[in-house]
Amino acid sequence: MKTYFAYIRVSTTKQGEKGSSLGEQRDAITRYAAKHGLSIVEWFEERETAAKRGRTIFRRMLTALKQGRAEGLIMHKVDRGARNLADWAELASLMDAGIAVHFAHEAIDLASRGGRLSADIQAVVAADFIRNLRDEVKKGQQGRLKQGHYPWGAPPGYQNNGKGAIKTIDPVQGPLVRETFELYTGGAFGLHALREHMNAKGLRNIHGRPFHVSGLAKLLQCPFYYGLIVVKGQSYLGAHMPIISKALFDAARARAAGRLVSATRKWGRAEYRFRQLLQCGRCGQNLRAETQRGHVYYRCHTRECGGTCVREEAVTDAVVLPLSYLPMSPVLGTILRAELIGQERDHVEREEQSRRHLSLQLSQITARLNRITDLFIDGSIDQASYESRKTALHNEELAIKGSFERLDRDAPTRQVENFVEHVLTLKNLAGLTDARKFRDTVKKAKSNIIVTGKNVEIQWSNAVSMLVDLSGFLSCAHERKGNRTWSGNAESGDVLPPSPTRISDAEFQKALHLNAEALFLSVCVQEGQGNITPSNS
Repeated sequence: MKTYFAYIRVSTTKQGEKGSSLGEQRDAITRYAAKHGLSIVEWFEERETAAKRGRTIFRRMLTALKQGRAEGLIMHKVDRGARNLADWAELASLMDAGIAVHFAHEAIDLASRGGRLSADIQAVVAADFIRNLRDEVKKGQQGRLKQGHYPWGAPPGYQNNGKGAIKTIDPVQGPLVRETFELYTGGAFGLHALREHMNAKGLRNIHGRPFHVSGLAKLLQCPFYYGLIVVKGQSYLGAHMPIISKALFDAARARAAGRLVSATRKWGRAEYRFRQLLQCGRCGQNLRAETQRGHVYYRCHTRECGGTCVREEAVTDAVVLPLSYLPMSPVLGTILRAELIGQERDHVEREEQSRRHLSLQLSQITARLNRITDLFIDGSIDQASYESRKTALHNEELAIKGSFERLDRDAPTRQVENFVEHVLTLKNLAGLTDARKFRDTVKKAKSNIIVTGKNVEIQWSNAVSMLVDLSGFLSCAHERKGNRTWSGNAESGDVLPPSPTRISDAEFQKALHLNAEALFLSVCVQEGQGNITPSNS
């Protein structure tokens, strides 16, 4: 009795688990073998489409036939092995070499010319069917992409909602993805440290497993998170809710581009209070923190500036002591909040102007998109130029939409609340023991901290500078114009003016009332757009 292999296949794993096709194929082949006296020595079962080459089980079976481990092959129908012509050609070469091939469901005599021709025709028809099916699938995917739908599995941070439904933010993983971007752009973590930190917090990939470094780097480069779908170089505006803003994504890419020179390249480095906050007054480079004999020093490593070095305790005093003169208390914090919120009405018109300007920009982008589409259809520009311009315009559109969201998120009332909370934290800065929180608080309050030799010069942000001035920290504060700057010899302890003047709560409250409008505008700039370098106007 001749020995035969038996091959059965379904196109998908789901079809193999829930359908009856595999069982029906096996039964038909078993009956065919018994009827014709053929002995099946091994079954080859596969759950993969035949539309492309590389089927693992099919390739293993062909190799075994070439090695002579069986004299023939039984399949259910021609299309079980012939939906791509390359595999059919290889199977035909085995037939020419003397391997007998039978089809249990089709009465085809491959030993005759007519039977071989009939099988070849069926193989071509099957290959054409799968090509047409592939084209239809691509058309459907293209249509869904143009509607802003992502037709494949959701990336980490999003969840699937069924076929054709928009991806929604995962309530657990979504916030972790946003935190990943924020921590990375904040500069406190390199990729390896960030991976360990976020994996410990529960961030998982699409398979439910912790991230590898390469996977985390890929996540930080994925534009899907700010609302843009990119597939094979083509971009589409997503209909899903973004997890992050375009600005945050750009900051992550900028950080990634410069990570090789970042201070975060070392694992488990110590967190310093003034890391990357101190600037050398001679060369403009950031001072590097280092620990020597139990003390932290900030030193300029530029060869020409070897004398610029200061201890952390001295810089802390230079920062903390001026802020300690702020006559701020929870009661005065409430008064400050009320004075600033009272200015909000005058801000509404300016905000509406911003919204009108953004709306005009959006309409202009839509017109430009329509224009380049017409040029592409007319053949005036090639595919590459079209895709490049379209992607750039989509990024502009998403950035403008992010500005709209920022206007909603950074409403004046919220900005005022954030600023008051920040000022109360500044007042108690000396009590902060967490180095990272200390650094973040100072970073938000300062414009520059410049160290020249042993001399420390602190320039506060506009809003904080105004409060320091109003507090009467310097006896001539009410006469001085411009932003408050104090410089002193930090090593010698000369960080305060000889005779600082404290004012009463009532005097401070009166000063707040008189300067509420200017302070409000400074707060909107600081809380809404980040710190700016103080001007002297």
